[in-house]
Amino acid sequence: MRVFPEVNRVVKDWRKVKVKVALCYPNIYRAGMTGLTVQLLYYLFNRREEVVCERFFKPIEGGKPLSVESRRGLESFNIAAFTFQYELDYVNFISMLLDSGIPPRRMDRGEEHPIIIAGGPAIWANPCVLEDYVDLFVIGDAEPILDDLLDLYINHPSRRAFLDYAADLRGVYLPGRERGVERVLARSLDDEPYPLRQVIPKGGRETEPIFGRAFTLEATRSCNRGCRFCMITWISRPARHRSLSILKRLIDEGVRLCGVDKVAVIGAGFSDHPDITGLCSYVVESGLKLSIPSVRGDLLSEEVFKALAKGGQRTLTIAPEAGTETLREALGKPMSDEDIVEAARRALNAGINRLKLYFMVGIPGEEREDVEGMVRLTSNLAKLGFASVHVSVNVLIPKAHTPFQWLPLAERRWLREALRTAKSASKLPKVKVDVASLRVAELQAALSRGDVTVGRMISEVAKKGGKLGLWRSVAKDLGIDLEGLVYRPYNPDEELPWSFIDVGVSGRVLAKELDKALNAA
Repeated sequence: MRVFPEVNRVVKDWRKVKVKVALCYPNIYRAGMTGLTVQLLYYLFNRREEVVCERFFKPIEGGKPLSVESRRGLESFNIAAFTFQYELDYVNFISMLLDSGIPPRRMDRGEEHPIIIAGGPAIWANPCVLEDYVDLFVIGDAEPILDDLLDLYINHPSRRAFLDYAADLRGVYLPGRERGVERVLARSLDDEPYPLRQVIPKGGRETEPIFGRAFTLEATRSCNRGCRFCMITWISRPARHRSLSILKRLIDEGVRLCGVDKVAVIGAGFSDHPDITGLCSYVVESGLKLSIPSVRGDLLSEEVFKALAKGGQRTLTIAPEAGTETLREALGKPMSDEDIVEAARRALNAGINRLKLYFMVGIPGEEREDVEGMVRLTSNLAKLGFASVHVSVNVLIPKAHTPFQWLPLAERRWLREALRTAKSASKLPKVKVDVASLRVAELQAALSRGDVTVGRMISEVAKKGGKLGLWRSVAKDLGIDLEGLVYRPYNPDEELPWSFIDVGVSGRVLAKELDKALNAA
């Protein structure tokens, strides 16, 4: 990959360090540098003097991945730490190993190869798919465990010894060892280290993060709302909020050290932050631009909307998810049409003139009138007078450790019809509609609820070039029923592949939530 100019890149003298860590994001640079994950891990590793951490991304132009900092290959590092936000990046992960000359299968690697560590929300929920390829999985937040892993490697630098000792750490899962692992959480965000000198790309639009050149501020981690389709809320709850006093300090120092004039606030449950008004007001009163994530607009006051508009935010993002109130109730996201329209009106009156909406199809109990409800709601919102309305329609993917984990993907015939109906909203004035690819949704469903069998397909697909169209032929060659993996429900009494992962919520609780959803629909 080409080297782009950056602010706050960390470069160390390799002769003075004991551990060399390759921080790998298995997708393109722009995707990896949007959000906090890479920034946080980069900081946590590099704050240790005896550790050098350099970043790797999937090269846009293909070929061998090289680090951003020193242009070295993966084979030069002791540890390769991969973070997975999305299951669809699994093929890129294998491709990066293959292109680096590193055997993908863990059983084929020796002392001369880096130890492969994997973490991130996709891994917390279901590491089984990658068991053949990863040496060590981290189940949970990085802050409570990262220093322990580094200390272990410094004291036991051989592959076998390191993995033997690491197996005893809480939050660690080693494939092939005794199953049963409890996630680890950073309990108080106020007490955790935070990256102030964030890396800011300067290479233009090709490298600029989605939120622009901004200081990324994590105000909240996880969410307590309990939406039944949302993996994050079930695997990482409870929600934890940083206090306003800490957030103010982070803003003051971070903006100065990064040389930016914008703050991008992140956090799944940010709408529930107890000081959301005070935080937004502080940012704009400091003369800074402000960006926030998709929000529960019905929970935000007019004062917050005015602060957002003053901070330069021109797009309000709301995720009604379903087209009717009945289905939203089934999803565990009770929002009335009236509340959604009223929130959009408040935003428009405050000066926010663009609207983005997220919907899903394939919800349990969904009927044609529910999908038509998306079109009606979009029409009512468009009539308010927004300059543009952008609608994104995805397919509900049942995820591990959520109440929908036992369910298959909705029937293909229905999904095609539902997506076609949702697409009709594009005929409305000033409305643009993007609908998901059904083939991609089917693949994501297989990867989300699969086991090591699905994992074996990943390697073959990667070896043949990684194209989407390869999956069916690879499945056929390996004698794997891909259709069955996607469209077969799990029996509530059978042991699920990922049930040995303890994320703090029992299967009994999830089953009760599923019953509530089906009864509500």
